[in-house]
Amino acid sequence: MGKEFLKLENKLVLELEIEPLSPLIVKLGDGSEENSKNEKSESVISFVTSDSPRGNLVKYEKNEKKEDNRKGEIFISGSTLKGLFREKFNKIYDIKKENESNFKEKNKNHKEVDNLFGWIEGEKAQKGRIFIEDAYLEKEELRKNFYLKNIDEALSEVIMKRDITPIDQFTGKAVVPLNYECTMEKFETELIINNISLEEIKNIFFILRDSYLGEIRLGNSKTRGFGQVKLNIKNMLIENYRDKTKFVVNLKNYFELDSLNSIKLGNEFLRENLRLKKEFKEINVKNPNEFIKALFREVE
Repeated sequence: MGKEFLKLENKLVLELEIEPLSPLIVKLGDGSEENSKNEKSESVISFVTSDSPRGNLVKYEKNEKKEDNRKGEIFISGSTLKGLFREKFNKIYDIKKENESNFKEKNKNHKEVDNLFGWIEGEKAQKGRIFIEDAYLEKEELRKNFYLKNIDEALSEVIMKRDITPIDQFTGKAVVPLNYECTMEKFETELIINNISLEEIKNIFFILRDSYLGEIRLGNSKTRGFGQVKLNIKNMLIENYRDKTKFVVNLKNYFELDSLNSIKLGNEFLRENLRLKKEFKEINVKNPNEFIKALFREVE
């Protein structure tokens, strides 16, 4: 544990609110085989299913739900969110799909992304430095309902239903209607990056900006109008170890010292916990705040 502590120069802990701008799919399907195939790829939100029975959790008859065996509360998996951030980093560095044989030759910047997210190549591997927690409902009372009430009651407070009739691309005719369960409730998650670089933190803010421009979507139903989200900063903490990170030192005026959770030896901080001041948490694309301006003036 001490060995790992000595390796750390800084740590970013970013608490994010996931605010839906269009519905997020919780469950898709009417129990048919066709909808079951789509459910895995189009659903954004899952259930905590450790206590759930295997097999078809929701049973329908004539498009009406007859039995619901889902257990636990709804959440967005951290792996889904991590995949979103990796996809955006790939786009920033103009990295193409990895199934090409000459991938490394075509994508000179792949190391920038691999160094952050980790990589596996044969028997060799490197762990990533980025970790994203599962996202749960922001409202505590809505979360509790999934454990205090039956599933239908709990869902009724967070879920709305939508029916969509797709058009067959070849025949131009309507096919079997799809039934969606979706929500507009806010979720919250936590993103952690160890030893974040100046370039990486700038890229994180590029992604947050993109969410305000309507360019961030979760799931594979983007063309049907689902999954658009905005990422709001609830809290931003940087743990600065022995003042080793230049850009953190230069931006201290925009942070408040969390002295209770900092570690000090004599007059020197072994770990300085710095929280972004409230007035700098809001993102305004047209009129960036002073912290954002200062951050992007910084150079390595």
